[in-house]
Amino acid sequence: MKKLLLLLAMSAPLFLKAQTLQNTGFENWSIYNFEDLGEWITSNEETVPWLGVPTATKVNPGVINFALKLETVAVGLDTMAGYITNSEDPLSGEGGFPFTQKPTGLAGDFRYNIMPNDTARIFIIFKNSGVVYSVDTVSLWGTQASFSMNSYPLPNITNSAITPDSVIIAIASSDFISGTFVAGSVLEMDNLVFFGAGITQTIHGDFDNWVADSIVELDDWSISSAVTRSTDAFSGTYAAKLMTTNGDFGPEPASLFQSFMPSTTTVDTLVGWYKYIPKGNDSASVEIHLMSSVPGPGVSVMKSLGAAASYAQFKVPITGTTSNTTAAFLTIQSSSWSGMPTDSSTLYIDSISIKPFVVSVKDVVAKHSVRAYPNPAKNELKFIIDKKEASEVGVVVYNTFGSEVYVNTIAVNGGEATMPVKQLASGMYIYELKIGDAEYKGRFIKE
Repeated sequence: MKKLLLLLAMSAPLFLKAQTLQNTGFENWSIYNFEDLGEWITSNEETVPWLGVPTATKVNPGVINFALKLETVAVGLDTMAGYITNSEDPLSGEGGFPFTQKPTGLAGDFRYNIMPNDTARIFIIFKNSGVVYSVDTVSLWGTQASFSMNSYPLPNITNSAITPDSVIIAIASSDFISGTFVAGSVLEMDNLVFFGAGITQTIHGDFDNWVADSIVELDDWSISSAVTRSTDAFSGTYAAKLMTTNGDFGPEPASLFQSFMPSTTTVDTLVGWYKYIPKGNDSASVEIHLMSSVPGPGVSVMKSLGAAASYAQFKVPITGTTSNTTAAFLTIQSSSWSGMPTDSSTLYIDSISIKPFVVSVKDVVAKHSVRAYPNPAKNELKFIIDKKEASEVGVVVYNTFGSEVYVNTIAVNGGEATMPVKQLASGMYIYELKIGDAEYKGRFIKE
């Protein structure tokens, strides 16, 4: 997301703990329609899906045709300023309009009502050959009740001996320097121009080019970076598409977030379907972080997702829950932060669900006619299987971090299958048996 927004956001949206995961089939998307300002990057791309309202809007009539209105808006616990800029990252000197003349000031028709303890800001940044060499700031506060032509000197560019080749402009209804954002601050502008000897170039300051726009946003999930709706689905109509993109500090994974309350009496399993087209040696990830009422960092269970040209299933046992568990946070990412995220790695995710996972050998015996012994086990774990027709069994063993530590198909002889466990470190493990279409699950302890 654009760096300017991070400076303008009062607070990130809070995770709300639902009892169960919502919109796990990725079928529910909201479509927001609005008008946006051509030639400029505006806050609407962020505030429309985040707050449900545009914060950069058209004033009709303006002084001549239309004018621009920037407004700081609060919805719930979130407060965000209206802004326009011609740069993805104005404070780093990225982007801008071509401009090869040296102005002495900025002028325009302004009307504003800036709330107490707030300040509207205009940044004017001149560059040459990609290097920023002049930064001027215009600050507005108080009230100007009707449109009036105001002019503001730009001493840094005036006093510079360098001629620019481009200019970056960033304008906001609140103070993104101090981080103060007061709801209700309004800044309106029209006919924004540079002035000075020989100035003829314009900066798209008439604010007349408004175009219809729309944003499609995933319901019930918090997102970061490039998450879009895809018709390349495992089931239903849509899937979520996550793509790693280049950001300020290199490739940034796209992410999905949602909280839920896991079972504290059973070891459930998060199951879903994914397709992954990585670049290089990249890998996607699914992580469940458990929060506890007991002070401490909590427990995380992570599953890496490798390349899959067609949809494949993943499973993450939700281990580590206790009576003190207060919430779980699910994070799905198109690249792993712990590795080397790579631009354009693409993850499709669909059909997530949480399936009950039995927690003891006693439960397995009662429900599935499978018994594991000895438990604890030292060298071998044996499974007694009552399915007479079974000749082999698929076995997957997970550690308490959700990682697969053993995968094999073992023979069933006389209704019994033997799995070696000598190679495993001491601790608790989850096993999953697959016999035909049936699955049997439980846990054991390795001595």
